[in-house]
Amino acid sequence: MTSQAAYISHNPLKSVYRTLIYYSVTLTAVVLFNILPGFKSGPCTPGLDILSGFVLFLGSIILLGVNLIRLKLKGRAYLPSVIIHFVVFTGCLIFSLIWG
Repeated sequence: MTSQAAYISHNPLKSVYRTLIYYSVTLTAVVLFNILPGFKSGPCTPGLDILSGFVLFLGSIILLGVNLIRLKLKGRAYLPSVIIHFVVFTGCLIFSLIWG
């Protein structure tokens, strides 16, 4: 194992890196689904533009719960990840209340 790989595997911020990568990929997909015309929904069929928002919202809830359990069991190493998930969940909730 290289020194960089060993650093990442034993790094206490590994969950934060994974969280940031997850939200980077998810937010990129949401933006692309909402910009590209091929994914627009019709009057009776929800397309990926609407479903992508639900995926982001539900994903943040599920991952918040998982990281809360890990925080309880394994300690403070998961606290930054819990904070990130909570901020995204709150942002999705506020966004849905304003625009919904």
